[in-house]
Amino acid sequence: MDFTQMHDSVLERVTLRRSLGAKYLTTPAPTKEDYDEALTWAIAAPDHCRLSPARFVVIEERQKFADFFEAGALAEGADQEGAERARSKALKAPAMVAVVAKIDEHNARVPAYEQWMTVGAATSNFLAALAGRTHQKLSNEPRYRSPFIGDLTRGTF
Repeated sequence: MDFTQMHDSVLERVTLRRSLGAKYLTTPAPTKEDYDEALTWAIAAPDHCRLSPARFVVIEERQKFADFFEAGALAEGADQEGAERARSKALKAPAMVAVVAKIDEHNARVPAYEQWMTVGAATSNFLAALAGRTHQKLSNEPRYRSPFIGDLTRGTF
């Protein structure tokens, strides 16, 4: 593939990317090969001092992840209906990948904001590699303090 063809392919993937609600996502889910390619794109993101602050965790144990969402909602003070709504978010899409940021706040060479930029760039590359498939980004700061975060960072979902 020459440079022009490669450029056109990358540009097409980036411009095809869209965010949709989980209820609009359809099968098939990405395959292992799709995820491998997406990770190859993710690690190509600019990364000052090669800290690799982004971790991508394919969620295989969806019920356990639903527990994680529910616990986060309850910790935020949600009622039972709100907790059930949060729980259902983990079960709607045909696949889920969590992006975990490992930020070293005390790194003298790479400020935290640069590490966050790397996480964003890696995530954008990951999603661009999966272009043509739909996805949704979910983020909610209080859930990061859930007691299940250790499981997530160890990739045990």
